[in-house]
Amino acid sequence: MAEISTVDNATILVVDDERSIADTAAMVLDREGYCALALYNAADAIALLRKLDVALMVSDVNMPEMDGINLAFKARELCPQMGILLMSGNETLETIKQRPGCEGCPFEIMAKPFGARQLVDRIKSVIHWKHKTSIGTPSH
Repeated sequence: MAEISTVDNATILVVDDERSIADTAAMVLDREGYCALALYNAADAIALLRKLDVALMVSDVNMPEMDGINLAFKARELCPQMGILLMSGNETLETIKQRPGCEGCPFEIMAKPFGARQLVDRIKSVIHWKHKTSIGTPSH
């Protein structure tokens, strides 16, 4: 099987209410050859997911109005084949799983703060894993 490279123009959505984090992460991913879009709230992310084919969404967990976990579940409904990576400076996968309705949280989580190389490596890992598990599965 051919390996996916970063220049396959995979579209990645970065959602964080802290604009500097979303913008910086999108800039890093753009430089790696991805098409990265920064958004600052869940409502805009959901609207974009209804219109655009997104390979992966990176979302902060703690955001106003709709948190990243609820956004991730809604995004999974809209785009079942899309990879999802949550990021948080406050929570771990274990604390997220303790939330009501999140016992089997199927999403990857990355601790903030993180460096550019760590972000790129995690993105590659999630995209490769989603690609391997979606072979033979119809896309949305």
